[in-house]
Amino acid sequence: MRIAPSERVVYENNPLAEVVCQIRFERATMSDEALAAFRNFAEPRYPNVFAEETAEVSMRLSVGGDHKEVIKQAKDRIHHFATADQSARVSISSEFVAVTCNRYESWSAFKPQILDAAKAFVDCHGAPRSTRVGLRYKDVIEREPLGLAEVPWRDLLAPFVLGPLAPSTLTAEGVPPETDILSFAFQSNIRLDDCKLLLQGGLLFSAERERHAYLVDSDFFLDDAAPAGLLSELGQLDEVLERLHANAGALFSRTIQPRLHDGLKPRR
Repeated sequence: MRIAPSERVVYENNPLAEVVCQIRFERATMSDEALAAFRNFAEPRYPNVFAEETAEVSMRLSVGGDHKEVIKQAKDRIHHFATADQSARVSISSEFVAVTCNRYESWSAFKPQILDAAKAFVDCHGAPRSTRVGLRYKDVIEREPLGLAEVPWRDLLAPFVLGPLAPSTLTAEGVPPETDILSFAFQSNIRLDDCKLLLQGGLLFSAERERHAYLVDSDFFLDDAAPAGLLSELGQLDEVLERLHANAGALFSRTIQPRLHDGLKPRR
């Protein structure tokens, strides 16, 4: 399956809430020395003192000659290094390195942050065998700021993300009233020609439920097909990132209708 290509567009009213690139690898303990070295790289650009989160990690181990499986619980620390304005951060753990941006400007600005973080991680820690690389875009579309408060979602978004909000034979009216859709979420796992796509989203409601937005969350990734030496070959990583990014741009263009395209104000 291939997403129909589209010309890339930059919008004045950019609906991107968050972009994340994560490179996962075989679990390996990070030494205090490696962590300190990575901190030296991170702090000039990401000066906020790193925060630590604790996550539960489950591992299946084969024990004894009868090969019984047991679950062992371990604690894992995720170290975050954030910019002064909290608009971006680099996160590392014993299983992944990730770059997150919640004030996305352009791919030409974001991709170097990924490559720099990956190189710094390898310089400090070595290059473990990679198991997955993903590029994830979270678009949150709000109609009111765009002057589209009275426009139904079916006139703004493509049918493949609308579910029960799309015109169908489900209702006697043919077009379901939006007020009757109390909640909606979707998830699809799709195999593309050159990667996989986890596409999910749905309606987001305000606390008062008077307004709602629409989430389109697209995660383009390679897992079993991820090159094992991705961290040691940054040229290969660059190539994979470009492949994932090309699919992401094509998907969003196919997700929105012309009226929403105009409301987002494409830059000429």
